[in-house]
Amino acid sequence: MTIAVVGLGLMGGSLCKAIKTYTNHTVLGYDIDPSIADTAKKAGAIDGQTDPVGLGCADISFVCLHPEDTVRFITENLDYFKKNGIVADICGVKAEIVRQVEGPLLRKGVLYVGTHPMAGCEYSGFAHSDSRLFSGASFIITRTENTSPDAVETIRELALAIGF
Repeated sequence: MTIAVVGLGLMGGSLCKAIKTYTNHTVLGYDIDPSIADTAKKAGAIDGQTDPVGLGCADISFVCLHPEDTVRFITENLDYFKKNGIVADICGVKAEIVRQVEGPLLRKGVLYVGTHPMAGCEYSGFAHSDSRLFSGASFIITRTENTSPDAVETIRELALAIGF
């Protein structure tokens, strides 16, 4: 699969590193600060950089931003996500995000799966990201009546592969 990660801070960077370490998937990264994406590429955490338009080639797009930024990014880029692809966020807050993004994504033919990795550390930023951050941690998948069982299974299998 091709997996895009939007937001290359601690969580997004760790997600990239874990996917690269424990799977054979292709990882594309996007960060508002291009120098962070350059650093991630040089570190081997991503195979290449992308931009919102490039999300159309990603089978899964993880949005790893603060809740308000997550909603804004998804709603502003609805037309770019891959049809029948999966968009997942990793925010701990779910109800408001689901309310604002699930319907618009579904209307565009994009599947949405809300997730919340129960992992982290006291530091932030890509410099502190770690491929082992998720090792043994719980990974909560939030479902609604609209959540595709196949999309949940795809996300579940990926989570298990990277150490959750």
